[in-house]
Amino acid sequence: LASHEIYIIKNVLSKIPHEIVYKCYPSVRYIDKDPIKEEIKKHKNISLFDKNIDGRYIYSDYRVIMTSRASSTFGWVLASKRPVIYIDPIDNNARMHKKISDLIKSNSLFVDAQTAKWEIKLKEILSQSFENIEYEFLIKNNSNKELLDMLLPLHEKHTQTFTYERLVSGLDNA
Repeated sequence: LASHEIYIIKNVLSKIPHEIVYKCYPSVRYIDKDPIKEEIKKHKNISLFDKNIDGRYIYSDYRVIMTSRASSTFGWVLASKRPVIYIDPIDNNARMHKKISDLIKSNSLFVDAQTAKWEIKLKEILSQSFENIEYEFLIKNNSNKELLDMLLPLHEKHTQTFTYERLVSGLDNA
């Protein structure tokens, strides 16, 4: 996990023309020095969000949100109505279920880390102006609303376990 995040920080985030606020998840992961936090310190355009606050309470403070891994975080990010850049990770255990990722792939802000040159695609997306990223998201917003409605039915919007199970197992268990 740490090596993949460090790779993204070194090879993508540190090379884009924007200031980045990086929030580790979970906030506290290591007893000794966190290698990801140490890597962040090396890059002028990346600052660490080091408060122990659940992301769902701060997403509205940011214009664009990037996340990775099938977890409840994805549902909260999608619910924020902010542009979402989703990286489906290399690790098969943390990837979205195929039925879900097929829905997300229609969104041009989807990056599959198992494909060749995925980091180039991610860097291209992140190097655009915020206005362009927001516009791209707005065009795809209807598909995101449909996806959100599938993943977070009104009667279960606050059940993180339910969201995680749907992301990993697909919509069959809905």
